[in-house]
Amino acid sequence: MMKSILFFGSLFFLGLYINPVFAQDDSQINDLTFATWVIALGTISVGIVSIIMLVRSHGLQSKDNEVKLFLNISQNLDSTEHRRARRGIYEAYLNIQDGHMSEQIFFQEGALRDHAELIKSTYQKIAMMIEKNYFPEDLFLEMYSGSIAKSWIALEKLIVFERKKREEDIYQVSRMNELFLIKFENLARKAIEKRERMGLSNKIVRMQKFSD
Repeated sequence: MMKSILFFGSLFFLGLYINPVFAQDDSQINDLTFATWVIALGTISVGIVSIIMLVRSHGLQSKDNEVKLFLNISQNLDSTEHRRARRGIYEAYLNIQDGHMSEQIFFQEGALRDHAELIKSTYQKIAMMIEKNYFPEDLFLEMYSGSIAKSWIALEKLIVFERKKREEDIYQVSRMNELFLIKFENLARKAIEKRERMGLSNKIVRMQKFSD
């Protein structure tokens, strides 16, 4: 990208001086002095340096915005509210696995649904921002692969249920129903695969305090 800008920028500034030269007759061209060429080349150099500074400034500003956005996301995921929500769905998932809770209760119970909605919404938005290149996917997965992987595992049956419910509500099978929360799902599956390659467990375990 920078090479292209420099190349076309150079042509632009060079054109500012070459075009007038070729517009003159032979006698006028012969009058072109060495000093004129020096000034022209100097101006071109200044123009190229200006382009370089502009590109670098834009790059630094973009990087700064990227860092600020990721820090805001980290604060959100590390907040007491979000950690409590994750713990709530983990506990519900384990209770279903142990036979202490039915899936229907998980699908309908108010507080659990609130926890689930917060988590689904957050990870769907994060996945959309990653898709739009607001910050790197690798950076997010490096820090939060465990959280999103386990959140998906805990919520997968609920999300599948919601997709089917959406079909029933509109009385037709739609591609949009299949795509409901698909960005969250795709990012979560990448996290699961990453953790499996690294030999890390995706198993949700019952703990007094959840670290992720």
